[in-house]
Amino acid sequence: MARSELSVVPVWGVALACLSLCSLALVACGGLDVTPVFDAALPDVGVPDAGAPADLGPDLGPPADVEGFLDYEMRVGGMRGLAAAIVQDGVVARVYTRGMASETSAVDEHTLFVAASISKTFVGALLLQLAAEGRLDLDAPLDEVLGFPARNPDFPAEPLSVRMLMTHTSGLIDDFGTLAGYTVSDGMDPTMTLDEVARGYLAVPAHFDAAPGAAYSYCNAGFGVLGRVVELASGEDLRTLSEARLFGPLALDGAGWFYADVDASRLATEYIWNQRTNVYTPQPQRNYAHYPATSLRVSVTGLARWLLVYTGAGTLDGVRVLDPASFAETQIVTYPAVRSNQALVWYYTTQGGHRWLGHGGSSVGSSNQMLYDPDTGRGLVVLTNSDAYIRERLGHSEGADAIDAIIGRLDAEANTL
Repeated sequence: MARSELSVVPVWGVALACLSLCSLALVACGGLDVTPVFDAALPDVGVPDAGAPADLGPDLGPPADVEGFLDYEMRVGGMRGLAAAIVQDGVVARVYTRGMASETSAVDEHTLFVAASISKTFVGALLLQLAAEGRLDLDAPLDEVLGFPARNPDFPAEPLSVRMLMTHTSGLIDDFGTLAGYTVSDGMDPTMTLDEVARGYLAVPAHFDAAPGAAYSYCNAGFGVLGRVVELASGEDLRTLSEARLFGPLALDGAGWFYADVDASRLATEYIWNQRTNVYTPQPQRNYAHYPATSLRVSVTGLARWLLVYTGAGTLDGVRVLDPASFAETQIVTYPAVRSNQALVWYYTTQGGHRWLGHGGSSVGSSNQMLYDPDTGRGLVVLTNSDAYIRERLGHSEGADAIDAIIGRLDAEANTL
């Protein structure tokens, strides 16, 4: 695919808004290799213009050393900062930090990145815990779980289920106009409750498409609903429960859902990149009322430890997060006739030439991957404060290609450890 540039030209805002509202849900998850999808409507950041790329000097190819390789791919891929980790043999074997977290601070192992859709794996773990405790039936009619109507009006006799929402097969679809209304900026936390999100979203007939269980449509809004399911089944606020069951016991290095829950001095700034000028434009800190789908802030240290839970069959440092049956469900394709790579929240994907089980994440200025091989226990984490995956959806794959190359190199590097 030809390389081009992303320009921050406001006149293109209407075109970008139309793309975000009308087509992202259709193009986000084609094929088996699922690149992360957008978690909300895109802001007015523009689309590529016709200018020539900036002269970045002669392209001599990536250096042989791994740090030089990372710096090269970040440069050609338009990434301001990166943190990556290799998980192997039950430990975090390597951590790499490169570039800038903000205009004044470099990325380090404690920089908090926007996890975007990787957030969903944490909600999935809580749901599986509650199901194992007998406090939640993943296959019960969703309206019975929630206590209010939650059915596709075109198929009123066919109930949705929690399991369907966890696998994006419920028939619920993303309405990016509505999700844009759930977005708050400038470091503010949302004031809408998950109950309000779930009731409001499920009450709109246009938010449903196919019959329950009949088709796949990646749906961020569904995880806002699932956050409310967690609260009803547990009797606790999702943020409180996450800290008590996951973030605290697993020592996830200051991870949190809301800005009020994290150390703001550690937050990475999200950036969009203009290839024509080689300029990185910082974006305001955003949060979302459907936060279980996208809003987790986590460091490479914390996310690598989270991945160790899965390479450790549901246990880390003696803390059991998932019992054996629940852990197995995260590796089994749930509805193979509908989506042949989708397990419970997690999905199978090929990145860097290797077949993995994992989850990615993409937001305005975050493009991430969390992957592991169930057969070998090897895992990789790549966190960036870049718009690489947004550019890919707009037809410019240099950033996504660079992330893929980084994954391949880290995988090769793991062979030498």
